[in-house]
Amino acid sequence: MRDPDGRHPIDIGSTLQPDAQACCGFQARLRQSDPTVPALKAQCIYTPSQAAAIATRGSALGLTFTPAHANFGAVVGGMDLAQPLSEEVKKLLVDAMLVYDLLAFRGQHLEPAQEMALLTAFPHDEEALARGKLVNYLKPRIPAHPLLALRAHNVNEDEHHGITGVSKLNFGDVNLPGLYWHVDFADKPCVTNITSIYTLEAPDNADTIFASSTAGYAMLSPAEQHFAEQLDMMYDRGSTQYNPMMDGAGIERLDDMEEGIRRAAEDPSNPFHGMRDADQLNPFVIYDQQTGRRSLITACHFFHKFKGLGRQESLRFHTSVMRRVCAPENVLRWKWRAGDWVLWSNRRMVHSAAPVRDYRDKTRLIHLAFLDSKDAVQAARDAQ
Repeated sequence: MRDPDGRHPIDIGSTLQPDAQACCGFQARLRQSDPTVPALKAQCIYTPSQAAAIATRGSALGLTFTPAHANFGAVVGGMDLAQPLSEEVKKLLVDAMLVYDLLAFRGQHLEPAQEMALLTAFPHDEEALARGKLVNYLKPRIPAHPLLALRAHNVNEDEHHGITGVSKLNFGDVNLPGLYWHVDFADKPCVTNITSIYTLEAPDNADTIFASSTAGYAMLSPAEQHFAEQLDMMYDRGSTQYNPMMDGAGIERLDDMEEGIRRAAEDPSNPFHGMRDADQLNPFVIYDQQTGRRSLITACHFFHKFKGLGRQESLRFHTSVMRRVCAPENVLRWKWRAGDWVLWSNRRMVHSAAPVRDYRDKTRLIHLAFLDSKDAVQAARDAQ
């Protein structure tokens, strides 16, 4: 097969079994060894000099930055985010995010206004926030700070920062969309910049796993990189999210996916019935002008096909790429504790949530925020 500009032939089946495609959510989450994926060398997204510069600035402020993973991320120590943040500290954390793409804080005890103080230090769409026109559709949201959505499971309290009926909230039997590897709102023109989770209550076995799509891109061959850069994503929110058909091993077959899409299109009760995003095309590989990095951007649960390619060809190449992105060598498992706050560069990371079955009888309470952007993603192929 050739890439969409017709110049570079590429074998997209060399790392896959032809009769089945690995599901980019359930099977990847198991993190089992896969003989079809070659051994990978860790691809750190930042240089030693970049890390040293952040460490030096942090040391002057009494802060430490400990690597969370060999490839990306840092745990920030010595900081109480409940205290007023100086402009110098805010600038340091914004710059640190550009280096690490994920910042984690342990042992925080925050009010919503204190969360907002750091969140809004990052570049965002001020007008969307002021007018309350947010991409975050999740409810309920904290009335005084609607950027913060409340997610609760088996919580006993009935009121939380102005939200009533909290004890009636739960994550349902499964949180299927979150199990798939994804960038939040990957199908929107202006993909959100930052996602954050602040944990107030957490069971022992709740986690989120993260992978750097920047490091994943670097793991591709030059031919694969060029091929991927020519591709535009087409999404369908009425497809596999609400109509998955899986076997016991977590394999999602092409015929199953097609059947799910057909049923979704014909079922008016589907929340996204008739809603297709074919007119909204986002590049598979984006370029960040601030960091100079190229990253893959996708949402496996909404992905339908690449423009100009057939669905089966699209799924085969997409899965081949995601196997590299989400290989164990590039995955950070964050086990949640009460008081944890993790923020990440949504455009340059993919993540997968813990299945509800892991903590169905336990209590979980989090604030989830998506920081709106006013800037559309830039295709890597258009970068100068």
